[in-house]
Amino acid sequence: MGGGGGPGEVVSPHRFFVTEHPASGETLTLSANTSRQIARALRLRVGDTIVVFDGSGGEWPAEIQSADPNAVSLLVGAGEEPERESATRVTLSQAVLKSDNFELVLQKATELGVAAIQPFTCERSVARSASAFRRERWQRIIREAAEQSGRTIVPELLEEADLAGVFATPDRTIMLWEEERSHSLGEALQGVSGESLKLIVGPVGGFSAAAADSARAAGAAVVGLGPRILRAETAGITAVALALYELGEMSGST
Repeated sequence: MGGGGGPGEVVSPHRFFVTEHPASGETLTLSANTSRQIARALRLRVGDTIVVFDGSGGEWPAEIQSADPNAVSLLVGAGEEPERESATRVTLSQAVLKSDNFELVLQKATELGVAAIQPFTCERSVARSASAFRRERWQRIIREAAEQSGRTIVPELLEEADLAGVFATPDRTIMLWEEERSHSLGEALQGVSGESLKLIVGPVGGFSAAAADSARAAGAAVVGLGPRILRAETAGITAVALALYELGEMSGST
């Protein structure tokens, strides 16, 4: 799922998630959907190299042996385990939004490095709960974003919950609330390292004061993101980026 480059640029090989654990020196046959993407959409050919990963933390270069659009076969090379995942397991609990906006959050949160995404509904939610078809689409968006961004895991799409269910976890939990002016995300992240962290972002109408009180009663920190009111999808993406920056996961080191 890599992008093209200009003259003189090194273009990274296309990356694909596979359900079967790759093994060096073995032949791997891809699914029909992935095979069609490789052979027809991307027009890759015998001898071209791609990268496959199975979500376990490793990745393997693989040479195309057969470009059959229904069953591309690969010769798997030596695997490696690049360090691209956060030491802190970050879960984004995002209130369900209208389709395009929620899908944007899924894509960008995956690119940034979350380990899991949890949809939820609450008193001010305007979007419907997800159908099985919609969840399948969400899974595909997450997987493709993981392929594109060089992830070695695919973030987990957790089951939809209500707000009480979102609070009922042992994670260090932070709620983003647009009316909070006294406490910042950076302050709430002091001392967090290598833990499980949950960021909770509300619906289009924001959280009520009662929801913020419930969060505090459940042991969550309630913080703001500054004096401006962000759209719900902007708040989710921003919160993830700022949290990972504060945790030292956006330094550019490998």
